[in-house]
Amino acid sequence: MATQPFHEPARTPDPPHLYRYRTEVLVGPWRKTRLHALADALRARQVRRDEADRRELRWLVKGRIEECAAP
Repeated sequence: MATQPFHEPARTPDPPHLYRYRTEVLVGPWRKTRLHALADALRARQVRRDEADRRELRWLVKGRIEECAAP
């Protein structure tokens, strides 16, 4: 009798997410990645790179990156 090959159960992929920046004065468009949303915020001058550590970002007005599940 032949044995059946073992197959891992199918995993459902995580639902895609969308990202945008939101500040007290502006809201950016929804983007596919957090990095694109941050780039929008940089272009809109809502956030800037920290002079001491260029990897750090400083919001010029109170803001954040929003995330939602894609429809």
